[in-house]
Amino acid sequence: MSKPTTRFAHMEGKTVLCYSPDGGHIITGGADHAVRVFDVSKLAAEPRAIEHHSDAVTALAISANGERLVTGCEDNMVALFDFPSGEFTGNATRSQTPVCDVAFSPTGAFVAAACDDGNIRHVAHETNQLTMLKGHRDAVLHLAYDPLGRYLASSSADGNVRIWTTDDGACAHHLLHGYGKLARGGEETSAPAWHPEGTLLAVPTPRGIRLLARGTWAADGTLSGEGSCAEQTRCAFASSGLYLAAFGLDRQLFVWDVREKHTLANVRCDAPITSLAWSPVHNALAYATADGTMAVWDGVVPSHFPHPAIATHAEHAKGGAAGGGAGGADDNEDALDAAILEALGDADADPAELAPTPAPARAAAGARAARAPPPAAAAAPPARRRLQATAEGGDDDDDVDDMLGLESKEAKAAELAELEMAIAREERLRALRDGQRAAAQPAPAPAVEASCAQASVQPGSTPWHNKRRFLAYNLLGSVTSRDEDTACTVEVTFADADRGRSLPGKVDPYHSSMAALSEDGAVFAAEAANGRPATVWYWSFASWAGNSDWLAQLPPGEEPTAVAHGFRFVAVASSARLVRVFSDTGRPLAMWTARSAVVALAAADDMLAVVEHGARGALVTDQSLVVSSYSLADARRVRRLRERPVALSEGSTLAWLGFSHDGALTAVDSAGIVRSAMSAWDYEWLPVLDTASSRKSKAERLWVIGLDETQLLCVHCKGSTAGGLDFPTVLPRPVLASLPLALPVAHVDGSPAELDAAALLLAARLEQRRDALRAAPTDDAAAEIAADVLKHVGSMDRNTLMLMQPACATSRAARALDLASQLRTPRALEASVRLAQHHRQMQLAERIALLMRVTFAGGAPSEDELLFDAPLEHGPLAAERAAARAAGGPAADEAADDEEGEGGGDEREPGWVHEQAAEAARARAASARAPMRQMQLAAGAAAGLVGGAARAQNPFAKPPSDAHAATMATPGAGKDVLGKLQALNAQPASAGAVDALGVKRKTGMTLPPGKRVSKAFG
Repeated sequence: MSKPTTRFAHMEGKTVLCYSPDGGHIITGGADHAVRVFDVSKLAAEPRAIEHHSDAVTALAISANGERLVTGCEDNMVALFDFPSGEFTGNATRSQTPVCDVAFSPTGAFVAAACDDGNIRHVAHETNQLTMLKGHRDAVLHLAYDPLGRYLASSSADGNVRIWTTDDGACAHHLLHGYGKLARGGEETSAPAWHPEGTLLAVPTPRGIRLLARGTWAADGTLSGEGSCAEQTRCAFASSGLYLAAFGLDRQLFVWDVREKHTLANVRCDAPITSLAWSPVHNALAYATADGTMAVWDGVVPSHFPHPAIATHAEHAKGGAAGGGAGGADDNEDALDAAILEALGDADADPAELAPTPAPARAAAGARAARAPPPAAAAAPPARRRLQATAEGGDDDDDVDDMLGLESKEAKAAELAELEMAIAREERLRALRDGQRAAAQPAPAPAVEASCAQASVQPGSTPWHNKRRFLAYNLLGSVTSRDEDTACTVEVTFADADRGRSLPGKVDPYHSSMAALSEDGAVFAAEAANGRPATVWYWSFASWAGNSDWLAQLPPGEEPTAVAHGFRFVAVASSARLVRVFSDTGRPLAMWTARSAVVALAAADDMLAVVEHGARGALVTDQSLVVSSYSLADARRVRRLRERPVALSEGSTLAWLGFSHDGALTAVDSAGIVRSAMSAWDYEWLPVLDTASSRKSKAERLWVIGLDETQLLCVHCKGSTAGGLDFPTVLPRPVLASLPLALPVAHVDGSPAELDAAALLLAARLEQRRDALRAAPTDDAAAEIAADVLKHVGSMDRNTLMLMQPACATSRAARALDLASQLRTPRALEASVRLAQHHRQMQLAERIALLMRVTFAGGAPSEDELLFDAPLEHGPLAAERAAARAAGGPAADEAADDEEGEGGGDEREPGWVHEQAAEAARARAASARAPMRQMQLAAGAAAGLVGGAARAQNPFAKPPSDAHAATMATPGAGKDVLGKLQALNAQPASAGAVDALGVKRKTGMTLPPGKRVSKAFG
């Protein structure tokens, strides 16, 4: 085995290279702003320079027909040149940030540029039509086009490898390369490479080269061991697809036999390799290093193995140019080429026709052939025509044996069989490309950004960093994993010290990539690896039952994409678009097929939320996600409750999904907007927080942990664009921050926006807690939630009184009265009267007092009225019921029956709730049969409040008129008030009319029965 030939190419820094399709030139670019073209047959000679760039050349690629060269530069430009002349023809595109990599599509119609801002610019360079591929959250470092033109693979510093479909810009698949957050220009990287037939994608990982099957993207093997280190960073397939070159962090370059999965050769490098390419025609491998050196490794594959190039070095037999050096051919090989040609019955043919055309040149030739179809007789590949000639008759076998130096016809047959296999491979590729070529001629793309269907999200999970990562992190605690090469160790740490700080570590031999944590246990999922199928396993925290852990293996080719843990169940979504539900003991409960790829799962109590892709959004930059909610309260039947689109900011993706402390489904998008689906608005999405104002810098990222009723818990991360990370590290432990929720309300003059936002949030949370009360599984849980509901009622009244303060201070009596109508307790209404008196709003105070007398004509609200939000006792209809209750007799029974009918009928409520409501209604009816004196006393007390009690609080208050005070103190005053209100609702008002209560009404206004009194007073 020969050693690589090295020479200086550029100044120290990142150096990139590629071969021309005919294998005659190596083109390099480097930190000295230059592009150089080396003649492979004269590597020691001075190269030809292309001087155009004003900054370091970071990437280059050549088209399949060898006529165009594209370069990427630190000055953000993507430049096009004619080749081999080197004449600059224009810029394909310009980025906002430095260009990290470039690639030509197989047909040469498109150029892809990987940019430092995390975007990929996909350009039809002939028409300058641009499509943006968005999805990476950090610099895109590497690109690799599928040889058939269907897919584009990209690797990013955010720890992800994404596979895009080139026709619509959608993200077909994504996976973690395992290195976590990468530093641009560092040794740790992951440069993917396609098999020449497009059947496999090779991805360097910290555990070797992972091979993914096209289309399913399932693991198809791993190249590791054999003396190579586990941490691989770059790889490249030979044009035959038989061999793969891989470089690792140990700075050793290995050549692998892909079929046998063992190494053939290796060499140690003095500096990290920054670019790697096989010769399309020779047994040679070229690479460039970070110190500006270029090397060519001739004879890299031992001679007794099949040649690494589909187009062999046979063409050198004709001109005798294979006398060693760059070509890697020798005289014996040249003689072999000529002998095979003669054996095939075409001794006068050009030896270059012996082998199929190089893969890049085939695509260009195919495009030309599509424009000018060859005659039918010439349609077959040259090698196929010669093979057919051989079948019809050729030279004498003994003569061929003599010329080849072969001892038997079997050896000759083996040589011909190998050639036929190469021909079959070429024809298969040609058929695939012909089928793809028509589809690869896309319609003119609009010059707008195309959305990428985002990949799955596992809340609370982070990439690897220093061999540690979070698998799950929520309000309950965290699950961490520590990589120990042969296995991982997972640990659980609880946030509640009463449970103990952490559990002893458990060995994870499957290298789990995600987990979900609950009070009862943790569920883990691991991708397929080393012939083992994908695995789901459970760690039970139950202390009374031994051997409660369990394991399940997914069918071959199926990978887990998301997991969630609820009350006594776990859910797993897979790449087969299946959602599987198990009990926490491992018993399968349910399984169904999602309509599209599942993006995220979330669970709490007996609720499961499944987010999947929907139809394309209204804007091309929009994600279109749909969330479905399921109830697993009955283990024998999964009930689908509702379905809603997921609200996201324009151009953003789903970053986090979970349930808040009070059971509200919450989503956080990549723009930092936090939204909760609240029952108060029929589960529409309420924006509860915009985290942008909480960031210390534009680069900072907020990594979400969970949401309770009043605040978002998160971790402030420095951000990758500022040289930090977008996620927290296991060590040191992250410092948690809490951000108070704040709705983005519109500012109304005279009303504090923060109080308006608090009022909306409190109202929504109150309804959420009432729903939880109705569905409480036990009496103890119901009692705890009931106390919380009453606390919310008190908080709402306090917030309402705080809103009344500026309304009264600015003489906005109508707004103050409207706010007073929202108060739920007599104590709060009494405080509102005193507040109006304090600000000398005497007329407002009288109306609030009247409102209070009508509202509580039948007495203070009972506890269950506050708990279950019985209809407010406002308006004539409610007042009639109060009067009927006070009068007693059949009318009181009828009123109680009406209220019981309105309060029931909710089939979601458990039976004990219905019984409690019915009992409370009967108690109200019994108390309502008291004599009329009860109502008179309440009315008299209210009159005294407006008079003496109010004056005691505010000496400047104007006492009510004697006639009004006498009226209020008269027996039956409450009924007189009701009568006047009924008359007010029944009669249309005339302009400027003032009724007996002194209320000025709008012309022609008629209130329907049951309208709130506050509206009538307005």
